[in-house]
Amino acid sequence: ERGRTRMGIVITFSNQKGGVAKTTSAVSTAAYLHTHNQRVLLVDADPQGSATKMTLGEKPNEKTLFAVLNQLCPVVDAIRHAEDFGDVLAGSRMLYDESALADNGFLLRNIIDSIRDNYDFIIIDTPPNLSLCQSAALVASDYVVIPTKATGGSIDGVGELIDTIANIQQYNPNLRIAGFLITMSSKRVRAVKQVSEYLKDYAKEIGCVVFDSQIRTAEGLFGEAELFHDNIFTLKAKNNATKDYRAFVEQLLEVMGCVKK
Repeated sequence: ERGRTRMGIVITFSNQKGGVAKTTSAVSTAAYLHTHNQRVLLVDADPQGSATKMTLGEKPNEKTLFAVLNQLCPVVDAIRHAEDFGDVLAGSRMLYDESALADNGFLLRNIIDSIRDNYDFIIIDTPPNLSLCQSAALVASDYVVIPTKATGGSIDGVGELIDTIANIQQYNPNLRIAGFLITMSSKRVRAVKQVSEYLKDYAKEIGCVVFDSQIRTAEGLFGEAELFHDNIFTLKAKNNATKDYRAFVEQLLEVMGCVKK
């Protein structure tokens, strides 16, 4: 049984490398929680705005995260509802201008703290690089999930990200690494097993987990979901990747102590 949280738990999905299904993982997590009657807010802190496109489409709207950060509108006015995903605070290319965050590294945390009580979970998608948007998200978060492909190239930047998280923990001592999520996986590939074992050893060393569920490749599923702004759990519940994400989120909830046994 899953109980309500007193304040929204903030989870950032972060990796300093692109192409690791970071946004897909953030959106899928929000979708799963929403379909299980949790109050969810998805915050798109990536200037590329992929999470916004996946959930809301590209409807023009000036009330975005950038507008909130720059005091152009209140956060409650910028939040929009996506039927299949819950609430969304949209991103935009304007987030490449990080001057507001340069002036106040706690700005995003203060904004999120002002609406925490309205949600059970707040999911933040971040840029695939070291940026003020990424740092601000980590400062605002309780947990960080690190999606990565099981390839040598994809895990090369993991140490740098862990160093970044360690630096952020000086300002946000409550931040915890929930674990590594292996995405776009094919267990038939020998390298996947080798990289998985490496990550498990590394995770044990830094006190987190590698999630048991590895997300299998399913380009058709995610392409269709993005095109029609559909939730994969209602679109194709029996797809292997959908099952993988379901198992991942259930374990994530256990890691965060949100599941009452």
